[in-house]
Amino acid sequence: MMKALLVAVLVLACAGSALSENHEETATDEVTEAAEVTGTTEARPVATPETKVAALFQSRCIACHGGERPAAGMSLAVDGFVASLTDVPSTEAKKLARVDTGNPEASYLLMKLRGDKGIQGSRMPIGLPALEEEELQIVVDWIELLAAERAEAAAESDGGEAGAAAAGAATAGGAAAAGTAGETEEVSGKKKP
Repeated sequence: MMKALLVAVLVLACAGSALSENHEETATDEVTEAAEVTGTTEARPVATPETKVAALFQSRCIACHGGERPAAGMSLAVDGFVASLTDVPSTEAKKLARVDTGNPEASYLLMKLRGDKGIQGSRMPIGLPALEEEELQIVVDWIELLAAERAEAAAESDGGEAGAAAAGAATAGGAAAAGTAGETEEVSGKKKP
């Protein structure tokens, strides 16, 4: 029995050596690269700003903003958070968007997560520790990516002029945006409440 197993292993090893050297090097390089990145030889999907923010919402927000009746009508479930947030007016500060792709820093979601002066109600997540700087940066990165994608789409659809202006505003991001809901007039072009 052992001899048969040993013969089978040798046959498989010989068959494997029939692969081209180039293929072996590529496969080895891929495994080595995966091991360097993940610490293992398992293949792992690449994290994107959207997958990172989805994971953050799942771990920190879904208790209140999930299910059939999410708080403030704002679902942060993986399959619907983008539509629930992107350029949708806030239910608390109707003149501000939950996620403002034209001015990421004026996004009411960020204001609520940071606990900015001038927000309605409490900092989010309510009753739990505030998000760490790294977690806030995940949200900022995602909003800036959305803004850049929207600006690029606008540029493609109108020949580039308005899209280029929007891209400049999105990447400048509202660097000049004020920290309160009532101070967004100059940056977002929206009137003060």
